Amino acid sequence: MTDQVQETVELASTLLGEPLALVGDPLPSGSRHQVLRLRRSSVEADTVVAKRRLIPEPSPEVAALEAFSAVGSTVTPTLVAHAPDLFIMSDLGDHPDLASRMLTGDPLLTRRALLAWATGLARFHRAGVKARVLVPDSLADYMPGPLDEAADDLVTQAADLGVDVRHGFVELRDVAGSFETSLEVLSAGDMCPDNNLLTDEGAYFLDLEFATVRHLAWDLAYLLVPWPSCWCAWRLPPGLGRSALGRWREVFVCDDSTWRAVQKDVELAADAWRWLSISWLLPTLSTGWPERADRPAPPVPDRLCHSLDALARSRALPEYRSAATQLAAAIRRRFTVASLGVVGA
Repeated sequence: MTDQVQETVELASTLLGEPLALVGDPLPSGSRHQVLRLRRSSVEADTVVAKRRLIPEPSPEVAALEAFSAVGSTVTPTLVAHAPDLFIMSDLGDHPDLASRMLTGDPLLTRRALLAWATGLARFHRAGVKARVLVPDSLADYMPGPLDEAADDLVTQAADLGVDVRHGFVELRDVAGSFETSLEVLSAGDMCPDNNLLTDEGAYFLDLEFATVRHLAWDLAYLLVPWPSCWCAWRLPPGLGRSALGRWREVFVCDDSTWRAVQKDVELAADAWRWLSISWLLPTLSTGWPERADRPAPPVPDRLCHSLDALARSRALPEYRSAATQLAAAIRRRFTVASLGVVGA
C-alpha cells in the first residue's frame, strides 16, 4: 500500500467515524482523483467506495450526488459522507461498463449494452429534470465556454492546414442557446462509455466531476458523433445509435411533437460536438492520441475525417460545410486515413 493510499484510507476512516480497510487494488482512477473500495468494520461484509480529489480545483460531484439523492435517483451511487476533497458513496460492486461491452466484438452484447445504457440515460434525465433546480449556481451550463474556445481555435488550426475560414465560426458560439426545446437537466457532463456500470438492475452513471445543468441533447448526441469527448470513439453498427435514441424516447416519454423537436436539437448538438472534438483533436494529428493498452482509441486522422465528412453534409450547421470539406481534404493529403472502425462488428 502506497503512502497516498494509506493516507486516503485514514482520511476516509476519520470521515466515517470507524476503521476502514482497503479491499483489493485501487479502483480505476485518474490523475485528478483516487478511488478505493473500503470494508467497513461496523457493518459485516459491507463495503463503500471513497473518492479523493488530488488536485486543488473544486468538483461539483458531491453537489450533483446530493441533488440526485434528494429526488430519489436510482441510477447514481448514494452519497454516504463527504468532506472537502473526499467523499464516500455506496459500493455498486464489480460490473462491466458500456465501453468494455462494445469492445468485445460481439454484436449482440454491444446492442444489449447500448440499449441498457440508453434506458438508464432516460431515467437519469428524468431525475435530472428535477435535480437541476437543487444544485448551486456554480453548476450552470458551461458549454458556451468550450464553444467560444473552439470557435477561436478552429480558425487558427484551419490556417495551419492551409484552409482559410474567412467568416470564422461565429454561429458555433451560439449553439447552446439555439435549441428548439427547453429540456435542461442536471447532466453528468461526460457521457463517456466507461463512466457507468451495467448491472442486472440497470445502468448506473459514475464520475459526476463534470456535472452541469445543460440541455439533454448534449448527452444524447454522444450516440451519433460518436462519443466526442472520449477515447472510445469508434462507430456504432448501422442503425444502432438511432435504435438507442428510440429506446431513450420510450423511457423518457416524449410525445410526437416534442420528439421531432428533440431530434433537431440532437442533430445540432451532434454537429457542435463534432466541431468541438475536431478543435481538440487537430493538435494531436502528428502525435496521435495518448496510447493506453486498456483504452484502444481509434487513429486521430480517421476520427477527424469521419466527423468532417458528416459535417460536410450538415443540415444543422450548413454554413460550415465548405470548411469541413476543405479540412478533410487537407488532412487526407498529409495523412493516411481509413474508415473509422465499428464496434461490435
